[in-house]
Amino acid sequence: MATTSLNVTVDWNAVEGQTKNEHFGINVYRAVADAGNSKYRSNMNHMSPGIIRFHNMDYMKDSSKDHGLIDTENKTWDAQKVINTIQASIDMFGTDQPQRMFNIPSWPSWMDANNDGYLDSDRFDEYANLCADLVKIVNKDNKFGVQYWEITNEKDIEYFSIFHTKSGWGKLIDPNQPNRLDELITIYNKVAEAMKAVDPSIKVGGPSVARPDLTPFYEPFIKGTLHNLDFFTYHYYPTGSASTSDEQVFNATNSIGKYTKSIVDTLKKLSPDREIPAMLGEYNISWTWETHDPRMTNNKGAVFDALSIIEAIDNGAAASLSWNEKDGSYGKTSYNDTLRPGGQLLHLFNEYLVGNRISTSSNNSNITTFAVDRPGSHKAYVLINSSNSAQEVAVTFNNWNSTQSNVSKHIISDAGYSQELTAWDTVNNSTIFLPANSVIFFEDGSLDVSLPPTNEPNPTPPSDSQGNTGGSDVSLPPTNEPNLTPPSDRQGNTGGSDVGLPPTNEPNPTPPSVPQVSSSISSPENISAGGIPSSYTSTLHQQSSPGNLSSYNQPDRFDNMEFSSKPKDSSTNIASLLLSSGKSVSQSLKSALDTPRNISGSHVTDKTAIGEPEIAAVLNPSNDSQAPLLDLRKTDLNKDGQVDNKVFVNFYDVKSHAVYNNTVGFYKIANIDGAVFDSLTGKLIPPGEKGYAQVALEQRVLEVELNRNTGQLMTQLEGGALYAPYLIASGTAQEYLSNISGNPTSNQTPQAFFGYGVGNPDNINHVKLLGKNQLGFEDTAGGGDRDFNDLMFKVKVQNS
Repeated sequence: MATTSLNVTVDWNAVEGQTKNEHFGINVYRAVADAGNSKYRSNMNHMSPGIIRFHNMDYMKDSSKDHGLIDTENKTWDAQKVINTIQASIDMFGTDQPQRMFNIPSWPSWMDANNDGYLDSDRFDEYANLCADLVKIVNKDNKFGVQYWEITNEKDIEYFSIFHTKSGWGKLIDPNQPNRLDELITIYNKVAEAMKAVDPSIKVGGPSVARPDLTPFYEPFIKGTLHNLDFFTYHYYPTGSASTSDEQVFNATNSIGKYTKSIVDTLKKLSPDREIPAMLGEYNISWTWETHDPRMTNNKGAVFDALSIIEAIDNGAAASLSWNEKDGSYGKTSYNDTLRPGGQLLHLFNEYLVGNRISTSSNNSNITTFAVDRPGSHKAYVLINSSNSAQEVAVTFNNWNSTQSNVSKHIISDAGYSQELTAWDTVNNSTIFLPANSVIFFEDGSLDVSLPPTNEPNPTPPSDSQGNTGGSDVSLPPTNEPNLTPPSDRQGNTGGSDVGLPPTNEPNPTPPSVPQVSSSISSPENISAGGIPSSYTSTLHQQSSPGNLSSYNQPDRFDNMEFSSKPKDSSTNIASLLLSSGKSVSQSLKSALDTPRNISGSHVTDKTAIGEPEIAAVLNPSNDSQAPLLDLRKTDLNKDGQVDNKVFVNFYDVKSHAVYNNTVGFYKIANIDGAVFDSLTGKLIPPGEKGYAQVALEQRVLEVELNRNTGQLMTQLEGGALYAPYLIASGTAQEYLSNISGNPTSNQTPQAFFGYGVGNPDNINHVKLLGKNQLGFEDTAGGGDRDFNDLMFKVKVQNS
């Protein structure tokens, strides 16, 4: 136990502000799928959030899917499924109803005809009308009175950040390809006006930014939407690696305060006469579910949540909503509806911490205090120990004269949750013992509180694509949920359908030497505010680091933690790349980059017919990490009804923003799980198994070896086959093979990374689909700056 003298002081006569129920909210990721689940309803009632946010990227899918709300055939909403979802959320809370926020994360597939991830310009009004129809169903036809309506989710990534250098702070990557922020502003305004035409009483806001650091995005966005912006939402996830230390994760919550203050100040500056609330719409530890970070489901996650909420409140946030209520990686409850420590924390905060916020102080950064004077002269006091060792803290209370001999004590620690009555004398001006990584509540308003104990004092990392654990915690695995999310999501953030990634989970150019924990702003999903780039069709995250930001003279408000939004809810985050002929080349603003270039960067005249690739979701629910694939299994370019034996593949627009001289290529795989055939044993080796890297690289396509000097390469590949990408950081595949065989051919020590995260030593994906036909690679172990622009290229197939 620490022997350092630790002191905290609470002055119960010094009121610093107020806390509201909305400060203790949560994202309801499974609100649609679990609408009829009695255990789910009971847990939600127990957590009693002050505000819930309906969010799942799958809302925009057909209602035949678990979370889908779209009647695709009639191009409208499945009204009955929407009604059932909202009604269930009302029934589960009884008389203690939360505020409700409904997020419309994106648009249905038919409004993105060329599948490039952007809303088609001739569909803006149609999308606005679709959103207005949802308000009509919910508030006009059924009188549900949902107050908050949020437009889009983490679109700052694909509409702004990916077009710029320096994590969005720099100049355009291509001067001929401007960002699309103006489009996003136009979309928002059209939707907001259409919604309010249906119900003028509602509040409309957004845009759910993955990059709360990025004033070059959000300040113009606020200016452009000011007359239609009733609230502003942003997300925060500090890391994309389970190896990030506890200390770094907990210290990262300071960034919530910094970004919140910056956003609040900007809103006040741009709207001095009308208050526009800032709301922390999502937060959790990891911007991607793929880390399976156990901290998000144990006592350390509760510590992180408590610190995050306090930072948001202290810096002016009007609401904060954790990600999320139920899943394998992030949830405050598990898939079999077991309440986790984070769920207990949310209950306690909502039950006892609404009232006047009292002045507190601590002389140690590992000990955080929070106190509230509640209605009826009841008081509640919280001590948070974010260190990995137990502490004894001397507490001084000024002006708390309890009339009771006992107070209730609630403990969240690695032993789970417990409660007890403790003598007032042991709390008032005395020394209190705090277990490592714990949250301790004292309150005098309810001496017979009975909370269900958690069954998960130390949850184990989940092992499947949904983030489920291997034990009894997974009796209700979801369908169609790659995660989290992404989102996402992040997600969930992931963040999956919602692969939260998150977290997250944004790509941006930074030197590969930047450490994993840095000040990047997505995912995100990921400055590093992005999480993990999923694709243009959903959340695309990128980050940067304090190191790289400072080198660009960025504002000193950034700290030394990566910040991102998980791609927690991005169903396309695990999509594979199907390259085949079909549509004509897009005439959108991307046409400048779609034209092949030679090494010098000048345009190449290409008179052959290059079919524009299409995306196909090659999914395998049993695998916890999918890769973007070059899928030629069904390619029939000459339209003779037969799969082509040979296919010309054009790799072009090769770019690199890396320090390392990297090499990228492809190798043939036996199935979408990424297994390779070992000719010596006659067996398949899946990613992550011993010998996978060697066998995969020995079977690489020798004709395809791309680096920063390639510019463009066209070759002929065998049709009817699957190919997976690899990256050799600071070397070539042959140098890597020579190195692992004990016969190095250079002084370098190349590292091999694959599209399948489980095949990498850090268990993180290093290859992401950046656009309809573009791949991006990350060359640093641990995810680096997660910008996925260390090497990028586009791919098209053609018949000659």
